[in-house]
Amino acid sequence: MVQRLRIEKSWLSRTGLAAWALCLCVYLAIPGQAATLREDESLRHLKGVAVAVEKINPDLEKLGLKRDQVKQEVEARLERAGIKLLTEKDVFTGKPWLYININAFEALEGRLLIFAISEELIQKVRLVRDPLISTTAVTWSASRAGYADRGQAGEINRVVGELVDRFIQDYSQANLP
Repeated sequence: MVQRLRIEKSWLSRTGLAAWALCLCVYLAIPGQAATLREDESLRHLKGVAVAVEKINPDLEKLGLKRDQVKQEVEARLERAGIKLLTEKDVFTGKPWLYININAFEALEGRLLIFAISEELIQKVRLVRDPLISTTAVTWSASRAGYADRGQAGEINRVVGELVDRFIQDYSQANLP
């Protein structure tokens, strides 16, 4: 009779592996992080941007991450960098806007936050093949995915700040005198 040896894996190794796999899947589903040359060029002569933050998961808001707070912090960073802020009304007139989307959920029995953050500049564009046709399109984007302990929802704010800094850097580079 052959005895089977049962090896119990630790909680950390089982859940850690699952968390890493999930983060990898989320990360691969999001567009690349660095702006291409064309994306940088789309920031040239930009007169300003409005900021829109997508509604945040209520469970995440309970942990202290508030939509209005994120919007205010993004706007403050842009203003400090000398980028003019447009109003939300301007968005409806075809002006560019910086759209921030934060997706996060709790995993591992509520001990871990897994998140994916995307930031996109959306502006009015015209088709090369028919300049009479215009629409809105994403012309610049950056994204990040990761995880943090449940008690560290501020990590998400930090990542949003890094993405905004990336936009500011690319904007500044595109608008050098």
